[in-house]
Amino acid sequence: MKKQPLLILAALAIVLVLLGMFSAQKQQPTGTLADVRQPVFPDLKQTLADVQGVTIREAGNKVLLEARQQDGGWVAANKGGYPVQTTKLRELLEALAEAEFQEAKTSNSEQYHHLGLRDTGDAGSEALRITVERAERDALDILIGKQAAGWNTSYARLLSDPRSWVLDREIRVEKKAVDWIEPEVIDIDLERVQRVEHVAPDGERLLISKESPDQPLFDVAELPEGHVLTYEAVPEVIADVIDNLRLEDVVPADGFQWDDANTYRGTFRTFDGLVISSRALKRDEEHFVSLDVTYDAASRWRDPAKATAPEAADSAASESADEGAETSDEPEEQVAEESEADAVNVDAEAVGDEDDGASAASSVLPSEETVQAEAAALQRKLRGWVFRIPEYRYKGFIKRIGEIVKPEETASEGDPAGGEAPAQSPG
Repeated sequence: MKKQPLLILAALAIVLVLLGMFSAQKQQPTGTLADVRQPVFPDLKQTLADVQGVTIREAGNKVLLEARQQDGGWVAANKGGYPVQTTKLRELLEALAEAEFQEAKTSNSEQYHHLGLRDTGDAGSEALRITVERAERDALDILIGKQAAGWNTSYARLLSDPRSWVLDREIRVEKKAVDWIEPEVIDIDLERVQRVEHVAPDGERLLISKESPDQPLFDVAELPEGHVLTYEAVPEVIADVIDNLRLEDVVPADGFQWDDANTYRGTFRTFDGLVISSRALKRDEEHFVSLDVTYDAASRWRDPAKATAPEAADSAASESADEGAETSDEPEEQVAEESEADAVNVDAEAVGDEDDGASAASSVLPSEETVQAEAAALQRKLRGWVFRIPEYRYKGFIKRIGEIVKPEETASEGDPAGGEAPAQSPG
């Protein structure tokens, strides 16, 4: 009587094992061993030059990046055609071209969520869908899921195949649209800035300036009576705002509505003739700025010492000639020859001084041709765009005089002269 129950239990165990094997086999991709270590996209590496577009979508099929080739470069169509970080896009394409299948995973769609591979049409999907378009070829589609645990590899699934895989590498994909576009707006070194003027919406003006490139700190025009700067270098915050300015987002200027009643305007001038005009506006708790760049040759700084050198040379030559004529007993022809020689020597010294001035100035100022080319390149880059920037950088575009001054310290009470307080008598 004891053998029968044991036989029944053994039979049930065998049935359960067989069912488990059948279920596992059903979930495994077909041909896994044959496909392992095969390229994900066998012909992509040879056809990278034919790629015309790359689109990246996230949950709900929201487009993160729609990159298109344009005029020999790459632009983000979903950002109005703003330039894409070409290096980052190239790295993504090369990673896909070199990726290989490493280990087969489930084909069961109900298990995809464990790998972060649910279709991006699902609002809760963690996957990123990458579509690569090539000339005269079918588009390539792949879902990139989670990073495989303990490995620098990614889970992935081709849109044309239910099988999922561990790849032989991690496919890094930025998950913010702004991380795909060129981040730098403008980068003008603080040392180049000569003058900045801000005009507030109510007409209040703030002007800072330097007389020469070697002046260490900016002067502030028309400080309010009885006030001083909060600290000596505070004007640098205003001038430094165009140094390494980076964006948080970008929108086409067409259609952007500027509210003149709340828009701050500014003009930045450099010693070498660059002129940057700005508009700044806060809207819906976001901070926007637009920039316009020109070149003004007349505003280039010129070394006063260099400008007066020829006059000094003429004066010195004249004095030397007069002295020679008054004191010499030598024949007039000899005196004239010596005076002419003295004048030449003075001119040579003056030229040497002029060269020193030119060298000093040229160490600060690039050539006019260089700055003209820089202005043209910046204008091409910035024209037609409004940039959303961090609040802390935005504040540099809207400074008022009242924000950078404080009341001047007065003598302590009971000490009108401001000297040391008298010593207290003992007791």
